[in-house]
Parts: sequence; structure tokens; C-alpha cells
Amino acid sequence: MSGWSPIKEDIVLSRNGDYGWRHTKDASDPAFPTGTTAELVFYEDDSTDAEEIASWPAEAVTTSYIEFIVQSNETDLIEARTTYQLMVHYPAVPPSVHTQDWPWKRGKVKREN
Repeated sequence: MSGWSPIKEDIVLSRNGDYGWRHTKDASDPAFPTGTTAELVFYEDDSTDAEEIASWPAEAVTTSYIEFIVQSNETDLIEARTTYQLMVHYPAVPPSVHTQDWPWKRGKVKREN
């Protein structure tokens, strides 16, 4: 099969709790290119035309990890069973002018109070 299938993994958000997550690349994987960005994007549901509810940019992207730290005033706005995608954006490599946009993970939000 061709194409890209993101890893399915739910995330847990807790009431009044900040959200923190760091994805460190495997030592055998190539470094993240300089200029790489990432975001967690939240949607109403799984449909391809679902409305985007929120987007949280990565706090840091280095050559070896992607890190998110999101304050509770933002996390508390996301309801249980909301769909999310972790999108990683590689910069364009000349002569191309197009970024490479990869959905690395997808899943549902679970709430713990």
C-alpha cells in the first residue's frame, strides 16, 4: 500500500492541568531539518471536512526532538472525544518551493478530572 498512515495514539488532558509532551527521534533516524515546525490540530470529528477547533504550535523543534507545553487555560477548552492530529512540517528543499506536511499521529482526546 502506498501513502502515509499516522500512528494512532490517544492523548490525555486533565482539568486545570498543563499538557507537556516531547517526541525524541530515534538515534538511527535522521535529524529534523532546520526550519521544521510542528503543531497539534484539533477537529470536531474524524470527517475530512470537520471544522478545526484549535491548533497548538510546538514550543520547541530541534534537530533531535519536538516538544509541546500548553497551558491549562487552552487545554481545558478541548472536549473529550475531540479528534487531533500531530502535524510535522519540513521546510522546502530547493529547487522545490513546497513544504512537506506529515500527519505523524492521530487519535482522540481523553479527559481525566
